[in-house]
Amino acid sequence: MALKRCLFLVWNANLALADGQGLIGLGKHMYKPACAFACRGVIRSCPLSCTPEEGGDVHGMGHSTSTTPPECYTSDPSFLRTMALCIDTYCPASDAPSLSSLEDYWATHLATGSVGSPEWKPVISYTEALIAAREDESIAEKEAQNSTDSSTHEYKSRHEIKARHGGHVEETTDDTTTQADSPLPIIISAEPLNVTSFVLASDWQIQYNGMTSFEINENGHTIYTVTVMLVALCIPVLSSLLRFVPLLNRSRTWTWLNSTLIHPPAWGSSHRTPTATSLGGGLVPTRGQFLYIALISFLNVVFLVAPYYTIQPQSNFASLHEQEVSLIGNRAGVLALGNMVALFVFSSRNNVLLYLTDWSHGTFLLLHRWLGYWTILLTVLHSVMLLAYYMLFGDYSSEFKELYWSWGIVGTVAVVAIWPASVLVVRQKAYELFLVTHQVLALLFLIGFYYHIWYCFTYNWGYEIWMFIASGIWALERLVRIIRIFSKGLNTAVISAVEGSQGDYEPSYTGAGKVTSGFTRRPPHIACNCEDHQQRQVSDTDTVRNDESHCCQASGLGWFNPPASSPGGFLSFDTAHTAGQLQFSGVFCRRCWDYHSVASSSHSGSAPSACLLGAT
Repeated sequence: MALKRCLFLVWNANLALADGQGLIGLGKHMYKPACAFACRGVIRSCPLSCTPEEGGDVHGMGHSTSTTPPECYTSDPSFLRTMALCIDTYCPASDAPSLSSLEDYWATHLATGSVGSPEWKPVISYTEALIAAREDESIAEKEAQNSTDSSTHEYKSRHEIKARHGGHVEETTDDTTTQADSPLPIIISAEPLNVTSFVLASDWQIQYNGMTSFEINENGHTIYTVTVMLVALCIPVLSSLLRFVPLLNRSRTWTWLNSTLIHPPAWGSSHRTPTATSLGGGLVPTRGQFLYIALISFLNVVFLVAPYYTIQPQSNFASLHEQEVSLIGNRAGVLALGNMVALFVFSSRNNVLLYLTDWSHGTFLLLHRWLGYWTILLTVLHSVMLLAYYMLFGDYSSEFKELYWSWGIVGTVAVVAIWPASVLVVRQKAYELFLVTHQVLALLFLIGFYYHIWYCFTYNWGYEIWMFIASGIWALERLVRIIRIFSKGLNTAVISAVEGSQGDYEPSYTGAGKVTSGFTRRPPHIACNCEDHQQRQVSDTDTVRNDESHCCQASGLGWFNPPASSPGGFLSFDTAHTAGQLQFSGVFCRRCWDYHSVASSSHSGSAPSACLLGAT
């Protein structure tokens, strides 16, 4: 089964290679040359002499079905000659592709349409098919000239096309560069194609408009999404490089700018204070962080609403309104992927930007949340806009049954659920619950996104690359954590009563101070059993009574990540608040500040020898 899966993926990869590698517009193309794809777009609806009466497989990009099998397209003489004649008629005045480009299209796209494949080879080359088509045209011309019946001229038509800048073509009545004449029968949509026929310029133009505009907008989706992602990732690096500019840090103007535009809170008197508690709460950013958030938000809004390339008439959309609904929905979906990649980078504890910049992990987490807001918003907009599109202009009842639609719902619901499960009040009151739900929902979002793309496009257009990047970042982060754990070895810590104390209680003691316990290596997360591990806050003026145990004997093995406010591997806490501050896996020692590890203490009054912490 695994071997079959690998072979299947390799086969799909070969299909994708026929149209380039990477993202659409960045290594991958959809309609190249568009003039040839437009010819096939006109002809594909016509049954061929080898087309089965019923059944068939799905070929091409979208959800439309073609009852004509691929091998029929590559062997039917009428289809091959009609295609060659159409390409030779319209391509020189539009895209003007090279002969090698046309031959490449001929060898890889005749059978499958927009997704190239070398699996089905045409029985004759493009040049051979064109020669045969011109011979058929000459025969029809001679028959028309020898006939005295004027009705024979109903097969002859004249169409004028004009090449425009950028390769766009529009039908006109003057200033012609190409005259398309043919005595051959005219292609009629959905009518059988049994002889070499001619494609009308108007029919070809509609297909050409639809394909070129679609690819131009897809290129835009990619370019603008990559732009948002790169800006999000590069701003921290570029802004941090300013600290290496000579004399800049000594400049009074630079100091004033930092003190005015960067470090103060965006509003209020202090940053990182809770705000918007009615919506679940959030932290006030600094002005520098706010500027970053504003820039990313500005780019997302601008790229969402413009620019787009629209043209009518065309083959994909019957009206401008229909095209705009689809375009905005697709743009929102792709933009969400760029924001998603950046937020996965920022969430990592081993984020490479932490080493390249002077930004703190707390700053990256704050920006991670804002990129998450945009990912959620754009994902929802993508779902809503395309739901509206299929309900208004498409076949919603049939699309709803597709697996890609179901997995899209899974991904959308998962990413939306992340927001209420991650608000500040949840993180403060139930951090462990937040951590678990956050990871599960993020993983479910990635899975839903992957299968949404897979069942819709497989690996044809590169959308899956965004998921692979985000998943790779997430997996690499977990792998690096494991490597760092085992590379540093296993640490142990033991909590026990101070020798000679006999576990005595201090009858009455009030004091305040600070103890910093340091380990040569990051200390483990201590798991232990003790007689009293009830959590309790003790104020500076509280008195510990005889019946309150304030130390415990414990030992354990595990891993511990110290607070971000504690530099290196040190854990700091106030002795007057040890009930809430000194916490090892839910175990609390109330007033233990005598340590055999690297420690320093400063307190008022005489400290009771109650507990000690030994690190080995």
